[in-house]
Amino acid sequence: MGRCQRGPPRSAFDACRWIIDEIKQRVPIWKNEHYADGESGWLHPDGTAASPDRASGTTQG
Repeated sequence: MGRCQRGPPRSAFDACRWIIDEIKQRVPIWKNEHYADGESGWLHPDGTAASPDRASGTTQG
């Protein structure tokens, strides 16, 4: 978790935003979306849908 202290609030928010953007670029954060129709699906960090095998961590072979 990042924490910014002192200075104008705008500077602290900008610093936290920078930290979050850096983390997003360096760490592959997957997102599991749940839809109104009851379906769900994993999204790759680049925004593309993942295949079921990739999302579950299984491999074929």
